[in-house]
Amino acid sequence: MFLGTLSLQQRTTRVSCVAILAAILMTACSSSANRPEKAIANTVVAATDDHIAITGRVERLSEGALRFAFPGVSLKFNFSGNSLHLFASSSSGNTYLDVMVDGKPHLVQIPETPTRIEIFSAAKNSKHHIEIINRSETWHGITTLASIELGQGQLLAKPSLSSRKILVIGDSITCGEAIEPPKTCGTKENSWWNPRLSYGMLLAAEVDAQVHMVCMGGRGLIRNWNGTTTDENAPEFYDLAIVDGSNSVAWPQKNYNPDLVYIALGTNDFSSHAGPMPSEKQYVLPYVDFVNKILSDHPNAQVVLTEGPMLGGEEKPTLVDYLEKTKIRVGSDQVHVLEATRYPGGPCDFHPGKAEHAAMAADIIPPIKHIMGW
Repeated sequence: MFLGTLSLQQRTTRVSCVAILAAILMTACSSSANRPEKAIANTVVAATDDHIAITGRVERLSEGALRFAFPGVSLKFNFSGNSLHLFASSSSGNTYLDVMVDGKPHLVQIPETPTRIEIFSAAKNSKHHIEIINRSETWHGITTLASIELGQGQLLAKPSLSSRKILVIGDSITCGEAIEPPKTCGTKENSWWNPRLSYGMLLAAEVDAQVHMVCMGGRGLIRNWNGTTTDENAPEFYDLAIVDGSNSVAWPQKNYNPDLVYIALGTNDFSSHAGPMPSEKQYVLPYVDFVNKILSDHPNAQVVLTEGPMLGGEEKPTLVDYLEKTKIRVGSDQVHVLEATRYPGGPCDFHPGKAEHAAMAADIIPPIKHIMGW
């Protein structure tokens, strides 16, 4: 029916209906055109996700979380997105992580209560490379990383890890104690530790190798800095992923077969607070047993023994002599002794600082490259 055949009232009503319908359609189209696209949801992934490259001794929990305590434990991954959050907790509330976002470090303190921790947030999505490094020692606390939240993004291809592997066994020096104090010295805090700047991790970076830092401040081969012999010293914590008394977590040696085992022990065994220096029998025989166990676990490894950079006086030559006798008694060409240059300590602490660790790494890199053919 055409409008021309309708009455004036009918035509007026029909035109009004058509106009209203057109207006509704135009409004709907305009609303649809102006409506923003639905935001991509944030993605939460387990800390054990297959796209994440993990280096160091960790405990993998059934729900996909990681527990770790040795310094230098690291996670590397690539992702696209606009923000990054960690879900983490610490047994003490006073452990620290370095989160490297495209090479830039972010110092993060981990609270005792499981917490969603913001690392960064940006306006636009882009690709990022992330490395999470445990800064803290075991006695600072045990950290649990439950999961990782990617803002409007997803994990990308897993970073590759070098086929070269190093295991560094030591004490607080190896752990990077007080390596990065503030500009104005004060009471020592857990944030001063930074294994990323330690000689062990600098060595690994120079020769393009993975590295496991298996170290505990105050511990030695046979006794602690104060003479205690009942705690876990190196031959005991060598076999652990987490040192926690009766709740310690074992480490299967087959999970990581190092090409190089670098052992820097003796500073605490020979500490003046520990009592008289150990006799040759007291020290060399346990060291021989320890090196033989390492060679049994890792028969293709080269083992390097050193006394470390802090000893002086008669203790230093005595310990170096014990290391030489350990090498002779083991009777293997795979065992080597490197005498360390002595460094007096950093500006705020008697432990070597950042510059001294760099010098220590520079000292050992040439002989290590020679020994390993790297």
